[in-house]
Amino acid sequence: MTAPCRVQVSPEARAQVATINLWWAEHRPAAPTLVAAEFEAAVKRLATLPACGRPYPDERPGVRKLLMPRSGYHLYYEVHDANRVVTVLAVWHVARGQGPPL
Repeated sequence: MTAPCRVQVSPEARAQVATINLWWAEHRPAAPTLVAAEFEAAVKRLATLPACGRPYPDERPGVRKLLMPRSGYHLYYEVHDANRVVTVLAVWHVARGQGPPL
């Protein structure tokens, strides 16, 4: 069994999640912590299955995206196999029509 990866969240992604969580708590009273819970579950999944997301075709090779299906957000991330680190680069909603600036 392979050891889990360490997942780090970039400052940009951390700020995006904080903003999303505030908005969600204010505008989705039936499930105010949904995004926070879904993000936490996605991070745990990336630690054990770092290749679970789909490749994201852009100008930055190696970027993948993982859908958080209940909220409609994607996590954009990179896997660094040599040191077993996954870096979350951005958290972006699918309704925006295009991916985040990476």
